[in-house]
Amino acid sequence: MAITTLFRDRRDAGLALARIVAAAFDEVRASGDDIPAVVYGLPRGGIPVAAIVARQLDCPLGVVAAKKVVLPTNPELALGAVTSADDVLWTLPQRELQTHSAALLQAARNARNCAIARQTQLDAHFPPVDPFGRLAIIVDDGAATGTTAAAAARSLHARRPLQLWIAVPVAPLGFVSHPPQWSERVLAVSTPVPFGSVSASYRDFPQVSIDEAVACLQQYWQHYQQSRAELN
Repeated sequence: MAITTLFRDRRDAGLALARIVAAAFDEVRASGDDIPAVVYGLPRGGIPVAAIVARQLDCPLGVVAAKKVVLPTNPELALGAVTSADDVLWTLPQRELQTHSAALLQAARNARNCAIARQTQLDAHFPPVDPFGRLAIIVDDGAATGTTAAAAARSLHARRPLQLWIAVPVAPLGFVSHPPQWSERVLAVSTPVPFGSVSASYRDFPQVSIDEAVACLQQYWQHYQQSRAELN
């Protein structure tokens, strides 16, 4: 019988995920590796979850924007994902990519432009966050296939973090067991079998607006910078 973790909302999920990430981070520190961490939220829904994880680790919070690639004829079917840095991952086999190349390329361009606009809009509300030489942790509110998180991992990997993790409250077991090649590990609170959908693990799962995402980033950085000032 499958057991599904039911989160009340993204805050509840973030608190549960933060405990798991903090425990894994403590293990790294205990091994003698004093690596600094940085957390990246996937907008928009991943930002409230990422803020809780970042606060638990007391580290900078950034954003890496990635969008699903879909065709207008079937907007519910994700064919891949693309980041604002134009890192594209496809879920289709090569033969189908060649068959529908023109339409897919246009769909990828559309998704990339949306990702660029979102990244630009959110970047204005926090200082630059560099993953170089750090443990970069990508956080979302869940992973249905992991393609979007994997595209984000590919993008951040090019910026040379020391390690790269993906952390989500809920994901398919296969995604956790077999992390994308650009990440060392995937952490999840719940891996339901069979996996239905991300929203099925939440009691309250509304869309996060861009204004809410901006407010979350602003509040986090106000708290983080204030805590740094108090230490000095």
